[in-house]
Amino acid sequence: MYIKNQANELNTLKHRDKSYTVKLRLPYFLPAPKYSGFDHRWNPRMDEEGAFWEKIIIAHSRADAVSRILKWGHSARVKNRRGVKNVFDHVSVDKGFDDIIEVSDDYNEVFLADGFKCSSSKFRLLPKHKIEQLIREGSGEIAVNDKYPKKLGSVMFTRLRENNRKRAEYEKVEGAKYLFKKTSGPNMNKYFASVPVKRNVTQGTKVRVVSVERESNGHIISRKLDVTKGKKVQNGHNRKVLLKSTNPVKAAKEARMLVEEIEKTLPKRTSGFKKEFHQ
Repeated sequence: MYIKNQANELNTLKHRDKSYTVKLRLPYFLPAPKYSGFDHRWNPRMDEEGAFWEKIIIAHSRADAVSRILKWGHSARVKNRRGVKNVFDHVSVDKGFDDIIEVSDDYNEVFLADGFKCSSSKFRLLPKHKIEQLIREGSGEIAVNDKYPKKLGSVMFTRLRENNRKRAEYEKVEGAKYLFKKTSGPNMNKYFASVPVKRNVTQGTKVRVVSVERESNGHIISRKLDVTKGKKVQNGHNRKVLLKSTNPVKAAKEARMLVEEIEKTLPKRTSGFKKEFHQ
């Protein structure tokens, strides 16, 4: 049994041919333990951001390295809760391991592409410069994760990304005002109506007419306005409703009738302008 287990361990280690630098951020300088449990021992270090421990992990990929250090972290934290004194007497994990542990990306395995998943081991425990790079590449679709423990990872997708994904999922049918065609997922190639749920509501908008230029017969040519923008108190949004019709002409008619029925139940559209003076 011992020989079999030793052979399995050697076969596993044989494929681990990459080295990754791991940093454990500390609130203040602490001496490193003599034994670290696996791979190289921890070494105390200091930089412009403060104190940290550093060690080298041998793994076959960044995902493997992150999985190994997370396994160590969870194990050490459980032992600490049971009364064993270790580094977690001094380090808080209230914001998650992504807030205190960094794993280097020396082989450029982390980049934004199809299949990017924030909670995947490969994309966790990112250094700050890698987080900044992803945020730049994301063009507003990626931000620093501030929703732990609801979301895991160093970064998270923003609402903009979800909205862009939904926009790509539905294709506007040209010539039909409320009609969309689904391009992927369930109900693919079926028609949907964009139905209003809430209208945009703005209060406090004021318009003052400063001057008016008229023709000789009194018709207005142009007006100079002084507009004070109000405050939006309600954001409008629509939802997609699956239609029964599979023919685009019939679907367009069905969508128009459905939207007209829904709009009867919504407040009437108003300009939101309050005229203070008119010349």
